Amino acid sequence: MYSPIEPFSPQRAFEIYEFIFMVAFQLVFMSAACSPVFLIGCIVALFIPPKNKPAYHGRVGRFGLLLITFVVTWVLFNSLWSTYIWSHFYYSTDFLYTDFLPYWPITQGYIDIPFGNEKGYLIGITITQLQLLWLLFAIGTWSFTFVLYPLLRRILTASESYKYVFSHE
Repeated sequence: MYSPIEPFSPQRAFEIYEFIFMVAFQLVFMSAACSPVFLIGCIVALFIPPKNKPAYHGRVGRFGLLLITFVVTWVLFNSLWSTYIWSHFYYSTDFLYTDFLPYWPITQGYIDIPFGNEKGYLIGITITQLQLLWLLFAIGTWSFTFVLYPLLRRILTASESYKYVFSHE
């Protein structure tokens, strides 16, 4: 059993409260990281001539929904990665639990980045096997995002509150 005063060991399992904290932390961190992407997307949408003002609102609303869906899916898969892959198949000195990026594969160079006297290492697998695990998680993240997005859009379009934002083309 893990106690709060026990030193950190990369081989120990995460407790449920750590998983909840990790998900909450990543939601805040990755939402902040994706905010500039949303702002850039809104600016780009200004240069694509809309038919009317509601069409612009619909475009921005759909883009925002896609980003929100992606961030939530990314956080869930990143949390699963941090719980089941990191410290079981490799150890890195990343203390922000952001090893899994669904658009950038993990490399040996990333694992080897030193922090103080510590350096990362592989645990019983090769970097190719770790990258294949990354590929499975990345495919899952993108697939789940693109399956969930149309479902959420359909639900929100049917809702009277969001009909104005999501129904205009």
